[in-house]
Amino acid sequence: MKVNSHIPNLKTKTHLIFDLDGTLIDSLNIWNVIDQAVLKGLNIVVPLDILQQEHTIFFKKENSYIHYAQFLIKNHHLEITPEEFLKMRWQIADSILTEQVDFKNGVVKILKKLKEQYVLILATSSTKHILSIYAHQNQKMAKRLCLETFFDMILTQEDIPFGKGKPEPDIYLTVLKKYSVKPEKCLIFEDSLEGVQAAYHSGIDVIHVNDPFIPFEDKKSIQKYTPYHLKKWSDFKI
Repeated sequence: MKVNSHIPNLKTKTHLIFDLDGTLIDSLNIWNVIDQAVLKGLNIVVPLDILQQEHTIFFKKENSYIHYAQFLIKNHHLEITPEEFLKMRWQIADSILTEQVDFKNGVVKILKKLKEQYVLILATSSTKHILSIYAHQNQKMAKRLCLETFFDMILTQEDIPFGKGKPEPDIYLTVLKKYSVKPEKCLIFEDSLEGVQAAYHSGIDVIHVNDPFIPFEDKKSIQKYTPYHLKKWSDFKI
Protein backbone atom coordinates (compact mmCIF):
# COMPACT_ATOMS: atom_id res chain seq x y z
CA MET A 1 0.00 0.00 0.00
CA LYS A 2 1.32 3.42 -0.95
CA VAL A 3 1.91 5.95 1.79
CA ASN A 4 -0.04 9.17 1.20
CA SER A 5 0.98 12.50 2.70
CA HIS A 6 -2.62 13.38 3.57
CA ILE A 7 -3.15 10.27 5.70
CA PRO A 8 -1.19 8.54 8.49
CA ASN A 9 0.84 5.41 7.76
CA LEU A 10 -1.77 2.69 7.27
CA LYS A 11 0.86 -0.02 7.77
CA THR A 12 0.63 0.68 11.52
CA LYS A 13 -3.17 0.30 11.60
CA THR A 14 -5.35 -2.78 12.02
CA HIS A 15 -8.85 -1.30 12.58
CA LEU A 16 -10.46 1.36 10.38
CA ILE A 17 -13.54 3.14 11.72
CA PHE A 18 -15.96 5.06 9.52
CA ASP A 19 -18.64 7.62 10.18
CA LEU A 20 -21.53 7.34 7.71
CA ASP A 21 -23.37 10.57 6.86
CA GLY A 22 -21.16 12.98 4.95
CA THR A 23 -18.22 10.58 5.16
CA LEU A 24 -19.27 7.51 3.16
CA ILE A 25 -22.56 8.76 1.74
CA ASP A 26 -23.91 12.02 0.33
CA SER A 27 -26.66 12.61 2.84
CA LEU A 28 -26.04 15.83 4.78
CA ASN A 29 -28.16 18.00 2.49
CA ILE A 30 -30.89 15.37 2.26
CA TRP A 31 -32.44 16.52 5.55
CA ASN A 32 -32.83 19.99 4.07
CA VAL A 33 -34.57 18.37 1.10
CA ILE A 34 -36.85 16.52 3.53
CA ASP A 35 -37.66 19.67 5.50
CA GLN A 36 -38.33 21.51 2.25
CA ALA A 37 -40.82 18.78 1.28
CA VAL A 38 -42.54 18.98 4.70
CA LEU A 39 -42.90 22.76 4.37
CA LYS A 40 -44.13 22.45 0.79
CA GLY A 41 -46.85 20.11 2.05
CA LEU A 42 -47.85 22.96 4.39
CA ASN A 43 -47.88 25.43 1.46
CA ILE A 44 -44.58 27.04 2.48
CA VAL A 45 -41.76 27.39 -0.10
CA VAL A 46 -38.21 27.86 1.24
CA PRO A 47 -35.01 27.58 -0.88
CA LEU A 48 -32.58 24.84 0.13
CA ASP A 49 -29.73 27.27 0.79
CA ILE A 50 -31.86 29.14 3.32
CA LEU A 51 -32.80 25.89 5.07
CA GLN A 52 -29.11 24.93 5.20
CA GLN A 53 -28.19 28.26 6.83
CA GLU A 54 -31.00 27.98 9.35
CA HIS A 55 -30.36 24.34 10.20
CA THR A 56 -26.66 24.97 10.82
CA ILE A 57 -27.61 27.31 13.67
CA PHE A 58 -29.50 24.55 15.50
CA PHE A 59 -27.39 21.50 14.61
CA LYS A 60 -25.01 21.83 17.55
CA LYS A 61 -27.76 21.95 20.17
CA GLU A 62 -28.98 18.93 22.11
CA ASN A 63 -32.29 17.73 20.68
CA SER A 64 -31.46 19.93 17.69
CA TYR A 65 -34.38 18.77 15.54
CA ILE A 66 -36.95 19.71 18.17
CA HIS A 67 -35.42 23.19 18.46
CA TYR A 68 -35.28 23.48 14.69
CA ALA A 69 -38.91 22.38 14.31
CA GLN A 70 -39.93 24.99 16.91
CA PHE A 71 -38.04 27.64 14.93
CA LEU A 72 -39.69 26.67 11.61
CA ILE A 73 -43.14 26.60 13.18
CA LYS A 74 -42.69 30.07 14.70
CA ASN A 75 -40.95 31.55 11.66
CA HIS A 76 -43.61 30.36 9.21
CA HIS A 77 -46.61 30.75 11.55
CA LEU A 78 -47.55 27.09 11.34
CA GLU A 79 -50.43 25.79 13.42
CA ILE A 80 -48.86 22.45 14.36
CA THR A 81 -46.75 21.20 17.26
CA PRO A 82 -43.04 20.32 16.95
CA GLU A 83 -43.97 16.68 17.48
CA GLU A 84 -46.43 16.81 14.59
CA PHE A 85 -43.80 18.45 12.38
CA LEU A 86 -41.29 15.72 13.21
CA LYS A 87 -43.88 13.01 12.54
CA MET A 88 -44.45 14.49 9.07
CA ARG A 89 -40.68 14.68 8.62
CA TRP A 90 -40.21 10.95 9.24
CA GLN A 91 -43.17 10.04 7.05
CA ILE A 92 -41.54 11.84 4.14
CA ALA A 93 -37.97 10.84 5.03
CA ASP A 94 -38.27 7.14 4.25
CA SER A 95 -39.10 7.66 0.56
CA ILE A 96 -36.48 10.37 0.05
CA LEU A 97 -33.74 8.35 1.81
CA THR A 98 -34.73 5.41 -0.38
CA GLU A 99 -34.65 7.30 -3.66
CA GLN A 100 -32.08 10.08 -3.36
CA VAL A 101 -29.16 9.01 -1.12
CA ASP A 102 -26.08 7.31 -2.56
CA PHE A 103 -22.47 6.51 -1.70
CA LYS A 104 -19.82 9.14 -2.33
CA ASN A 105 -17.93 8.73 -5.58
CA GLY A 106 -15.27 6.04 -5.42
CA VAL A 107 -15.84 4.99 -1.82
CA VAL A 108 -17.37 1.54 -2.45
CA LYS A 109 -14.34 0.35 -4.44
CA ILE A 110 -12.01 1.64 -1.72
CA LEU A 111 -13.99 -0.02 1.09
CA LYS A 112 -13.94 -3.38 -0.67
CA LYS A 113 -10.18 -3.12 -1.15
CA LEU A 114 -9.59 -2.10 2.49
CA LYS A 115 -11.68 -5.05 3.72
CA GLU A 116 -9.01 -7.38 2.35
CA GLN A 117 -6.48 -6.06 4.89
CA TYR A 118 -8.28 -4.41 7.83
CA VAL A 119 -11.08 -4.79 10.34
CA LEU A 120 -13.74 -2.31 9.18
CA ILE A 121 -16.15 -0.71 11.64
CA LEU A 122 -19.09 1.62 11.07
CA ALA A 123 -19.71 4.06 13.94
CA THR A 124 -22.61 6.34 13.18
CA SER A 125 -25.16 8.62 14.79
CA SER A 126 -27.73 7.36 12.28
CA THR A 127 -30.43 5.03 13.54
CA LYS A 128 -30.79 1.33 12.81
CA HIS A 129 -33.97 2.16 10.92
CA ILE A 130 -32.09 4.46 8.55
CA LEU A 131 -29.34 1.86 8.08
CA SER A 132 -32.01 -0.67 7.17
CA ILE A 133 -33.39 1.69 4.51
CA TYR A 134 -29.94 2.06 2.96
CA ALA A 135 -29.28 -1.68 3.13
CA HIS A 136 -32.60 -2.93 1.73
CA GLN A 137 -34.95 -0.29 0.31
CA ASN A 138 -32.39 1.97 -1.39
CA GLN A 139 -31.59 -0.21 -4.39
CA LYS A 140 -28.81 2.07 -5.70
CA MET A 141 -26.88 1.50 -2.50
CA ALA A 142 -27.91 -2.08 -1.73
CA LYS A 143 -26.77 -3.38 -5.12
CA ARG A 144 -23.29 -1.93 -4.60
CA LEU A 145 -22.70 -2.67 -0.91
CA CYS A 146 -24.97 -3.83 1.92
CA LEU A 147 -24.15 -1.66 4.92
CA GLU A 148 -25.69 -4.12 7.39
CA THR A 149 -23.51 -7.07 6.37
CA PHE A 150 -20.32 -5.54 4.94
CA PHE A 151 -18.73 -4.15 8.10
CA ASP A 152 -17.14 -6.32 10.77
CA MET A 153 -19.03 -4.31 13.39
CA ILE A 154 -21.67 -1.58 13.33
CA LEU A 155 -22.27 0.80 16.22
CA THR A 156 -25.06 3.35 16.33
CA GLN A 157 -25.92 5.68 19.18
CA GLU A 158 -28.68 3.21 20.02
CA ASP A 159 -25.99 0.66 20.88
CA ILE A 160 -24.61 2.88 23.66
CA PRO A 161 -27.82 4.21 25.26
CA PHE A 162 -26.03 5.52 28.34
CA GLY A 163 -23.22 7.10 26.34
CA LYS A 164 -23.08 10.62 24.99
CA GLY A 165 -23.14 11.44 21.30
CA LYS A 166 -20.43 13.16 19.31
CA PRO A 167 -18.41 15.32 20.07
CA GLU A 168 -18.03 13.10 23.14
CA PRO A 169 -15.82 10.08 22.31
CA ASP A 170 -18.10 7.39 23.78
CA ILE A 171 -18.87 5.61 20.50
CA TYR A 172 -15.17 5.33 19.63
CA LEU A 173 -14.17 4.28 23.12
CA THR A 174 -16.76 1.52 22.81
CA VAL A 175 -14.99 0.26 19.68
CA LEU A 176 -11.66 0.15 21.55
CA LYS A 177 -13.25 -1.77 24.41
CA LYS A 178 -15.09 -4.29 22.23
CA TYR A 179 -11.98 -5.16 20.24
CA SER A 180 -9.48 -4.72 23.10
CA VAL A 181 -7.38 -2.69 20.67
CA LYS A 182 -5.08 0.25 21.37
CA PRO A 183 -5.94 3.68 19.92
CA GLU A 184 -2.72 3.82 17.90
CA LYS A 185 -3.79 0.72 15.96
CA CYS A 186 -6.98 2.42 14.78
CA LEU A 187 -7.87 5.14 12.28
CA ILE A 188 -11.14 7.07 12.06
CA PHE A 189 -12.72 8.74 9.00
CA GLU A 190 -15.01 11.67 9.87
CA ASP A 191 -16.49 14.67 8.04
CA SER A 192 -17.97 16.89 10.78
CA LEU A 193 -16.31 19.00 13.45
CA GLU A 194 -18.19 17.09 16.17
CA GLY A 195 -17.05 13.77 14.74
CA VAL A 196 -13.42 14.87 14.45
CA GLN A 197 -13.54 16.15 18.03
CA ALA A 198 -14.95 12.82 19.23
CA ALA A 199 -12.14 10.99 17.44
CA TYR A 200 -9.51 13.34 18.85
CA HIS A 201 -10.75 12.87 22.42
CA SER A 202 -10.66 9.10 21.99
CA GLY A 203 -6.93 9.27 21.25
CA ILE A 204 -7.36 7.77 17.79
CA ASP A 205 -5.90 9.30 14.61
CA VAL A 206 -8.60 10.81 12.42
CA ILE A 207 -8.81 11.76 8.76
CA HIS A 208 -11.16 14.60 7.96
CA VAL A 209 -13.19 13.69 4.86
CA ASN A 210 -14.39 16.82 3.11
CA ASP A 211 -18.10 17.41 2.57
CA PRO A 212 -19.48 20.57 0.90
CA PHE A 213 -22.24 20.94 3.49
CA ILE A 214 -19.92 21.26 6.48
CA PRO A 215 -19.86 24.97 7.48
CA PHE A 216 -16.68 26.87 6.56
CA GLU A 217 -16.02 27.87 10.18
CA ASP A 218 -16.22 24.22 11.23
CA LYS A 219 -13.68 23.27 8.57
CA LYS A 220 -11.31 25.90 9.95
CA SER A 221 -11.75 24.53 13.48
CA ILE A 222 -11.12 20.96 12.30
CA GLN A 223 -7.53 21.97 11.51
CA LYS A 224 -6.88 22.13 15.27
CA TYR A 225 -7.70 18.46 15.76
CA THR A 226 -6.06 16.66 12.85
CA PRO A 227 -3.38 17.25 10.20
CA TYR A 228 -4.97 14.62 7.94
CA HIS A 229 -7.48 15.71 5.31
CA LEU A 230 -9.08 13.98 2.35
CA LYS A 231 -10.61 16.33 -0.20
CA LYS A 232 -12.30 13.49 -2.09
CA TRP A 233 -12.21 9.71 -1.94
CA SER A 234 -10.47 9.46 -5.31
CA ASP A 235 -7.42 11.00 -3.61
CA PHE A 236 -7.16 7.98 -1.31
CA LYS A 237 -4.71 5.70 -3.10
CA ILE A 238 -4.41 2.02 -2.22
